[in-house]
Amino acid sequence: KGLENRFPPLLDISNAAGAKWVVVLGAGMTSDLRVPLSSQLTEGSAIRTIEGIRLWRQIKGTKLIFSGGAVFNTQSEAYGMAKLAGQLGVPESGMFREDKSLDTDDQARLVKEMVKGDTIVLVTSAAHMLRSVSLFKKQGVALIPAPTHFLIKDDPKFKPSRLFPNSGNIQAAETLFHEYMGLAWSKLKGRI
Repeated sequence: KGLENRFPPLLDISNAAGAKWVVVLGAGMTSDLRVPLSSQLTEGSAIRTIEGIRLWRQIKGTKLIFSGGAVFNTQSEAYGMAKLAGQLGVPESGMFREDKSLDTDDQARLVKEMVKGDTIVLVTSAAHMLRSVSLFKKQGVALIPAPTHFLIKDDPKFKPSRLFPNSGNIQAAETLFHEYMGLAWSKLKGRI
């Protein structure tokens, strides 16, 4: 929860005044043509795509950039997210792809080349936002964080399901470990 709550979600778009781009970072994809595109994207990629589209629709005059290469797949994450966005009504003229990056550091460097000195709205999972913001700021990119895909949510009502083991807790622990290892690696390499 501490990692996810470092940056508040972008619910009030007046906080995004001056942004020219909505940049959505990929979180994985598996090209399996037997299933819909929404199922080929990982949960993180699908949720980030939806949030990017929501913000793009609300922040007038922005363009979308989907970022993510073909890390362990035949198609790039950016391709999959952009294709899903098209299926959800985003015109090709409203979006761009960055298909070459293999990690978040690459994304920061390559997106910087695309946006020049413009301010971006950065969309990624809440747990991934601290590392992403650090890497993008190190590249000199002006940004407004827009975290999504929160794994830990406060629910004011008691639910009996809270008394039983939950695989979501394993996912949250895995995400926490992955992000702290990523932060440590980035610091060790001098990237942040």
